Amino acid sequence: MNLKGVPCEIRIACDALPSVAERARERGIPAFTTDPNKVTGRANVDIVLVLSAMQSHGSLTPAALLAGKQLLVGKEMAMVLAEAAELVELAKTSKDHLVCAPHVTLSRTYQQMWRRIAAGDIGRIHSARGMYGWSGPDWTPWFYETGGGPMFDLGVHNVTTLTGLIGPAICAATTMGSRSRRSSWNPQDRKRRWWQDWAINRWWPFSGNGWPSARATGFA
Repeated sequence: MNLKGVPCEIRIACDALPSVAERARERGIPAFTTDPNKVTGRANVDIVLVLSAMQSHGSLTPAALLAGKQLLVGKEMAMVLAEAAELVELAKTSKDHLVCAPHVTLSRTYQQMWRRIAAGDIGRIHSARGMYGWSGPDWTPWFYETGGGPMFDLGVHNVTTLTGLIGPAICAATTMGSRSRRSSWNPQDRKRRWWQDWAINRWWPFSGNGWPSARATGFA
């Protein structure tokens, strides 16, 4: 593949499921492993992409930085604040880059919005709201397990967008409701049999004396 004319090669893929090896071969990836250390320890790998279930990001990400790799990690970079803080400190001492999703702040449209707000073109912001929702994946159970759910998977986009535009959060409050939930996992089942309806709301004051809110929802 090419990135702005710069030749890039996918040297190796990694997944916890050995069966994914066939899919990797079909896509022309020359090597496959179930051991993440064989990716971070590979001399001919410059950039590591961590795109696994988000519950595993906190344990996978430090190894790549310690191995001297450029790193892009999906949201969230860690599910525990202490782990996230450690990653930030590790990135500060690393000569390489730690880039975390969501990447909305990198878009030109977003940056133009930020410039307009920072310049005071729309006045002082006192309230903002973001909404995002979907019915959840039907190919994996991680969304429905501990550490998953709509706020971590979806609400993070709203939180990143709003805090980037109008300042960091001082604190946060979250509420959640679910009318029906099924805890069992069967690969043959569809997502509609797991969660019927749920909604999560998060509010937080920010440094500009306002109250943004984010809502992440899912529907059967």
